[in-house]
Amino acid sequence: MINQIDMNKSKEEMIHDLVDLLNKANYAYYVQCTPIMTDYKFDMMMKELEALEEETGIVLSYSPTQRVGSDLQTEFKTVERKRIMGSIANCYDIDELRNWCKGFDDLAEGYEDWIIEPKYDGLSCSLIYINGVLTNASTRGSGFVGDDITENVKTIKTIPLKLNLCGNKNKDGQYFPDVINDWHYEGIYIPSLVEVRGEILLPKSELKRINQERIAAGLPTFANERNCAAGSIKQLDPKVTAKRNLTFRPYALYVDDDSTFKIKYLSTQHDMLNVAEIFGFTSPHYWRAAGAGSVVQMIYGFEEHFLKNQDFCMDGCVVKFDNISKQEELGYTQKVPKWAKAFKFKQESVSTKLKDVEWQMGRTGKLTPVAILEPVEIDGSIVSKASLNNIDYINELNLQIGAYVFVEKGGAVIPKVTGVDYEKCILENIELS
Repeated sequence: MINQIDMNKSKEEMIHDLVDLLNKANYAYYVQCTPIMTDYKFDMMMKELEALEEETGIVLSYSPTQRVGSDLQTEFKTVERKRIMGSIANCYDIDELRNWCKGFDDLAEGYEDWIIEPKYDGLSCSLIYINGVLTNASTRGSGFVGDDITENVKTIKTIPLKLNLCGNKNKDGQYFPDVINDWHYEGIYIPSLVEVRGEILLPKSELKRINQERIAAGLPTFANERNCAAGSIKQLDPKVTAKRNLTFRPYALYVDDDSTFKIKYLSTQHDMLNVAEIFGFTSPHYWRAAGAGSVVQMIYGFEEHFLKNQDFCMDGCVVKFDNISKQEELGYTQKVPKWAKAFKFKQESVSTKLKDVEWQMGRTGKLTPVAILEPVEIDGSIVSKASLNNIDYINELNLQIGAYVFVEKGGAVIPKVTGVDYEKCILENIELS
């Protein structure tokens, strides 16, 4: 699975090698916005590193397992937060998800209610509102410390600069969303301090437009929506960010100064999403499930319903306990919440022949490799070219002209080569050095 690691080395040496490789991948993904490996490969390497660290007790201070997220740019001021902004543990196997859910079956009452939400492939962001006014926005960063991106976030039109009880007009001419008619939200108001967390996203249609403009200008294209969103929000000039038409999807809402509000209006995860809508954010997408068995039954229907019917890149779904008090009881490990799990959908991968590699020169003189492929259908469209990122990526995958390679598209507009199809090369008697 991890072909860069020499399995004959000692476990301590393997840990050092894995840490170096994963840190290199983090730098390429978050700083340079040019990924050098697939998300699946990164996740599998991370799982291997975590297992070795647990087995040996050796944890390097700079190991990526000690970082909740990755936030490596230094041009922005830092922001500290009291409540950790964690990432979520993920899995690709439905049996792993089923077993995780069943592990809570014998717990006390209150653990039977679940919620399933889209796992959008964007950039996590925390928004702080004081007396209803947006005063600060920051990236996830290390969990407790992130980058201040307030000025750039203010350019995102789906993020209200001031919270309002808004929606459809009621009989008195006031604006309220439909959900506020629920008796549960009667008398709702805006607390003095509100934190809204969510994902900054770039629509698929917007990435297509941006890449067309970059091609016309002789610039390298963005690999996918996630990288374009990250690159856009980290622009030092907010005017550049404003041109990218980013959007925001909330996934949590907290208040620190009003326990009455928390008890009355924020007792569940779906309450958080509904209250965010009442305050002026986009309508949430979620399904509620009663019992672990229902969660697993809903997963594939959730994928079909959301993945193929929206203009946003979604690489999975997130399963959470709906009851907030139960979330708080379970708490966190050092890095991730114990009450949530992300199930990631595998991207469609096809095999085709690598016919050639061309080099595109950008306006700045930078050369970018592009794979020329034997045309193949992926996700409903014919693909004949794919991203190769850089020469290091080509060498890492051991790509050779004439070999069969795996190509993924998933939700991204730009396809990418993810590896060599060694089995097909052998069947076709293609010799590889």
